[in-house]
Amino acid sequence: MGKDSKDGKGKSKKGKKDVDKERELEELRLKVEEETRLEENRVRKERELKEQKDLEAIEMLFALEKDRLLEELDDCIGIEKRLNVIISSVKEEIQKKKDWDRYIKCSSLPDPREQRDMFSFFGLLENETVIEEIPSFQQLNKQLPDAEELCSDIEINLASSEDESNENEILRLDNDLIRLRHIINDKWDETTNHILQHLDHFPREPNENFQLTTDLVHHYFGVW
Repeated sequence: MGKDSKDGKGKSKKGKKDVDKERELEELRLKVEEETRLEENRVRKERELKEQKDLEAIEMLFALEKDRLLEELDDCIGIEKRLNVIISSVKEEIQKKKDWDRYIKCSSLPDPREQRDMFSFFGLLENETVIEEIPSFQQLNKQLPDAEELCSDIEINLASSEDESNENEILRLDNDLIRLRHIINDKWDETTNHILQHLDHFPREPNENFQLTTDLVHHYFGVW
C-alpha cells in the first residue's frame, strides 16, 4: 500500500512539471508571435511613411516645376505647328511642280489623288493588248514606262498619306499600287507566252543558256 502511494505522488509531480513546461512554451510562442506582429507593423508603417514622403516630394517638385513644364509644352506645340506649316508648304510646292511638269509633257497619266481617273486608266491599260501580228516587244515597250512611272507617283503619294496618317487614303493608294503591279506582271506574262509560241521569228542566241534576249526600256528581257 505504501509503495503504491509513493508511485502515485511521483507521477503527480511529473505531470505538474510537464504542465509548467507546456505553459512556458505557450507563453514563449505568444511572445514571439507578438514581437513578430509588432515588427511587421513597424516595418509596414515605416514603408508607408517613406512612400508618403516620396509622394509629397514628387508633388512638391511638380508644383514647383509646373509652370516651367507647361511653358515648355506650349513651346513644343508651337514648334510642331510651325514645322507642319513648313512641311505642308513644301509638299504643296512639290505637287505644283509635278502638276506643271505633267502639263508641259502633256502626260496622259492620271493623278493618283483622283480615284475616277485611276480606274479609267487601269481599265484602258488592262484592255490594251501587247500581242502583235508579227511578234515583237513594241507594245510592251510602249506601255511599261507609263505604268511604271505611275507606280512611282502612287508610291510618292502613299508616303505622303502615311506621314499624315490618312488611313483611308493609305488603303486606297495601296490597293491601286497592288492592282497596277498585277497588270504589269500580266503584261510580262502575256508577252512571254506569245514570244515562246513564236521563237522562230527571232534569231537564236549564241549563248546556249538563252533562247532569246533583248533590251527593253529600263529592262533586260531573256528566255532560257
